[in-house]
Amino acid sequence: APVVAAKTPGAVAKSVGSTPGAVAKVVPGTTGKAPAGGPPADGGLSLATVGELLAAIDSAPANTKIRSVVRLADALGSSLQIEQINHFLRALQKKIVERARS
Repeated sequence: APVVAAKTPGAVAKSVGSTPGAVAKVVPGTTGKAPAGGPPADGGLSLATVGELLAAIDSAPANTKIRSVVRLADALGSSLQIEQINHFLRALQKKIVERARS
């Protein structure tokens, strides 16, 4: 599934996965290309996987987007270690501050 990168807020990819008309939001700070097969060298999630998750949430009906995000938060909160959650929250806070300033 393609992951599109751009520095312009609000830019979108044309499609993601096999769902016709699905639209993914840009994953900022990427090279603009999906990784060539498999997870990245560090063993983490590939940008394509992250892009597919964001596209699935974005393509949900408007009245279920918040529930989808809350469901994701519930899953992360119940399965990740506290240290991992803390790193996630720090990274998220940093991104929110960056978005607010731009």
